[in-house]
Amino acid sequence: MCMDAYLYTQIALEWSFMKKKFLLILVLGFTLGCLASYYLFVLLQKDKFLPLYLQGEQLLTKKMYKEAIPYLYQSNFFNPNSYEIHLKLAETFGELQCRGLSIGHYEQAIKLIEESGEHKIDEALAYSRLGDTYFLGSEFTLAEKNYITSIVKEAKLPDPYMGLGFLYERLGMVEDSIKYFEKYLELEIRKSKETNIAMIKTKLKKLKQK
Repeated sequence: MCMDAYLYTQIALEWSFMKKKFLLILVLGFTLGCLASYYLFVLLQKDKFLPLYLQGEQLLTKKMYKEAIPYLYQSNFFNPNSYEIHLKLAETFGELQCRGLSIGHYEQAIKLIEESGEHKIDEALAYSRLGDTYFLGSEFTLAEKNYITSIVKEAKLPDPYMGLGFLYERLGMVEDSIKYFEKYLELEIRKSKETNIAMIKTKLKKLKQK
């Protein structure tokens, strides 16, 4: 009887071990299957994102802002963590004079960039453009705050210096305006900004004559 009880116990233990092993294999298989499905889903989503984003970009180059918006929103649905889409939407709504929506998308872009811990120049540029948006709405305190934040993020980006130059000129702070316009000219080396450079040089001459 003792031998039978011992064998029964061993069989029961073996069976319990086999069941646990089977369940572990089952769980691992299910987990791997879910991961494979998820990565396949992400891959397919990205395949859908790019054509929509490019179509939106193409419409923006033609200044077809209203027509571009649906494509940008659809591409954002397929890739919600893309800060580039929010920057495009912010610029687009800015062109359409929808300041509230423009500000919201700049803020979302900044949030995504900060979460990634990368793309510092784009983050600084987003703050500078957010400053521009507040400046155009005559919200000068918020404009100044965002321009200064942009400089803190990337001191060699020319854009916020030009923004501060215009801001201080509007506020009648001529010396500060001159200081920031001169800093802009010192940093600006982009050939695409030659028109801006010429305009700021002319403005500086007038400011220094006051």
